[in-house]
Amino acid sequence: MLLLLLLLSFFIGYSIIGQEKEIDSFIESYAKKNQFNGTVLVQKDSTILCHKSFGIADRRFNVPITNETVYKVASITKAFTSVLILQLYDEGKLDLSETINTYLPDYKGEAGDKVTIHQLLNHTSGMRQIDTISSLENAFKYGLGYLQKPNASDDLLRLFEQDSLVNEPGEKWSYNNFEYMVLGKIIEKLRNKTYEEVLHEKILVPIKMMNTGVLHTENIVDKLASTYLSSNKSSNLMPDLPVYMEFGLEERKI
Repeated sequence: MLLLLLLLSFFIGYSIIGQEKEIDSFIESYAKKNQFNGTVLVQKDSTILCHKSFGIADRRFNVPITNETVYKVASITKAFTSVLILQLYDEGKLDLSETINTYLPDYKGEAGDKVTIHQLLNHTSGMRQIDTISSLENAFKYGLGYLQKPNASDDLLRLFEQDSLVNEPGEKWSYNNFEYMVLGKIIEKLRNKTYEEVLHEKILVPIKMMNTGVLHTENIVDKLASTYLSSNKSSNLMPDLPVYMEFGLEERKI
């Protein structure tokens, strides 16, 4: 019996080592070929198969990315918002087929009693697109609009809620940041807490994501990577355009 257990341990260990080498080889090749900048973590159950970082975190000072580098995750925040909404659904505090006005009775505009929570989640609300930047050149000339102004979430709700629908809810898919701003306000209303407080209480603390949180403009975050962009005319990177930080999450080593 002991010999069998030793043999099983050997084969399992050998299998994991083989997986590590195969994954390492693939990731190294991909990073080099695609000039990848970032951190890769591959984990199976409690075993980390690969945790490596590539590239430069701050090109002004040639600071390399490490496994401790902090990243802005931007619209990945929507995944957190979706989970928080579905938690409310699981608790019986929210019905996905109900409309916005059910949970935000003061919401103005025709979407209020037409658009359901489900349609907000899957970007089929029919709401007017609030991100109107058509090109990098346009962004440099006119800026990024609401993204660069320190509006509170209530201000943004008032700013866009009265826009008319561009098509019937459920008729067409169209990615729209405003849908998730509305979902965020619904979360705050039903939990009677800020989005940041709910995020920590319902997701980050329970699953021990102790190095992830909301990024605030006034805070200096240690080891935060700078962000860059490139135009269609050139492959050269340039500093990203500034935005009001409260629109995204920061993510550090988990």
